Formats: sequence, structure tokens, C-alpha cells
Amino acid sequence: MININICEVEEILKQEKQNLINLMPEQFKQKIKENAFICGGCIYSLYNNQEPKDYDFFLRDKQLAQDLMDYFKSLDLQPYKNLLQGKYKGLHLMVSKYAISIGKYQIIVKYIGEPVEIVEQFDFKHNQFYFENKNVQPVADWEFLDTKRISFNEDKARDICGVILRLPKFVKRGMIVTKKEIAKMLNKLNENGFDESEQEIIKYHSTY
Repeated sequence: MININICEVEEILKQEKQNLINLMPEQFKQKIKENAFICGGCIYSLYNNQEPKDYDFFLRDKQLAQDLMDYFKSLDLQPYKNLLQGKYKGLHLMVSKYAISIGKYQIIVKYIGEPVEIVEQFDFKHNQFYFENKNVQPVADWEFLDTKRISFNEDKARDICGVILRLPKFVKRGMIVTKKEIAKMLNKLNENGFDESEQEIIKYHSTY
């Protein structure tokens, strides 16, 4: 049964999306309103009275993603590790080949598509919810917003090394991961092997 505070979550997400729109150059504001949706851990965090570390915005328009990348890369940014960084409207700006981060807002450019198409690929079921302009919508069962147990999305998950490396973050926040769920992750990794993305993730975490 979904808790009544989902309405409060929706109001916060509505405001956070408007905040991102307000940050955008004029030529992108309407496009962001029409094409951007919020999903990922911030919805779970808000529902469980936790402050989100950031807000992940995904896009359904490839051209918009490319135009945003071109615009932000054209600003006065400095190389840092494998990305560019600088300031934008007083906020820390980072641009990588995967995302544009403006303060607590991340615009993901690696994966483009419709909300359900994107969210059903997420690694953990407690993150399989999205918000566009009005309501939080589930891809997984609503019950996953109420649990502290981590459930691996073994049918669709990708970047399994990254999945495993993120487990300490969830445990630190009080979530519970069982041996069974870890075994599912390892089995998926064994099936898929290491692709280029996996190797980059391992290299990054081995270096920094």
C-alpha cells in the first residue's frame, strides 16, 4: 500500500524539475520541460525521509542531449581526470561523456529513451520509479519503496561491476543486502563478462 507521503514527494520533485528548468539557457527550457524526467535513488530517498545526494534527469530526445553537451562543453571549463569542470550560475559544473552535472542536478546523456524503457534497466528495484511532470510512476512494485532490502534486477541490469561497487553506499545508508542478492550479481557478471564500460569502472575505482 503506497504511503500518503508520496504526494509530498511529488511536490518536491515538481519543484526540483522547475529548478533545473530555471537554470537552463532560454533555448533549452521548454525542451527540458517536455523531454526530461526524474528517476533513480532520489525518489526512494525522499519517500523514506532522506535527503537525496542528487537528482538524476534522463532525456527522451537524443538531439536535445547532444545540444546540451555541445552547449556546456563550449563554456570555460578545465580538464579534471576524465571530465571537464567549472562553474555555471554559481554552481559546480562537471561534464563527462555520460552526464552533465550542475550542482545536485545530473542530466544523463548516456542512456536516452522513454521513461519505462530507461527505468526497467535499472540495477535495483527500489530505484525503478520515475517522475515526469505530475505523478511518481512505478515500473517495479510499490512495495520496493517501503523496504530496506536490496533487490537486484537480474533480468535487465547492466554495468554489474558498478552495481557491486555501489553496495557499500547502500549499506552505509542502512539498507540490507543478502548473500542471495550478491550471488545473483556475480552470476550476471559471469554470464556477461567484462565489457568496455566494466573495464573503465574497474580502472577508475582502482586508481582513485
